[in-house]
Amino acid sequence: VFIFEYFSRSISLGATSITSNAALVRSLSFPRMLLPLSTVLRQLFELVPMMVVMAAILLLTGEPLRWSWLMVIPVLALMTLFNLGVALIVARLTVHIRDVTQIIPLVTRVLFYSSGIFFSLELVLEGKDTLLALAQLNPVHAYITLVRAATVTGVEVMPIQWIVAITSAVVFVVVGIVFFWRAEARYGHD
Repeated sequence: VFIFEYFSRSISLGATSITSNAALVRSLSFPRMLLPLSTVLRQLFELVPMMVVMAAILLLTGEPLRWSWLMVIPVLALMTLFNLGVALIVARLTVHIRDVTQIIPLVTRVLFYSSGIFFSLELVLEGKDTLLALAQLNPVHAYITLVRAATVTGVEVMPIQWIVAITSAVVFVVVGIVFFWRAEARYGHD
């Protein structure tokens, strides 16, 4: 839930990062990309205490402290790149189409229930290979599974989850930067 909340808040606050700072955007000349970036980084910093709480909960429930817990750091680094890319895309879309902010909660709710937060997608979709393959292409599911595998004993990671996590991070951050940057001169003039 903590990992999903990091994604959800990064996207919803990133979407309004330009429009909610319109006066700043109009009055100063600075790289506008800093606004969605600062939003995502703020969410990352807010995640750190939640991860400490998560570690305490794991220890209290009998989960042993292991070196694999350190794998959470590269997973969260990849997720931060992914979140930044999505935040840049929705920030630009929101500047031109304000109703995007109304769609984001619906999209994040669908992703919440299709990311396997409270259940194993592999068990629920057992025997439904096509649906399982599609569900495993969900980057949020990949990041949640990778964090779960790093911290909880007995959770297996399939190579597809690493492939989806890395590919999504790279593709979304590159597409997000290019998409956002192409309209940067128009921000604050709409």
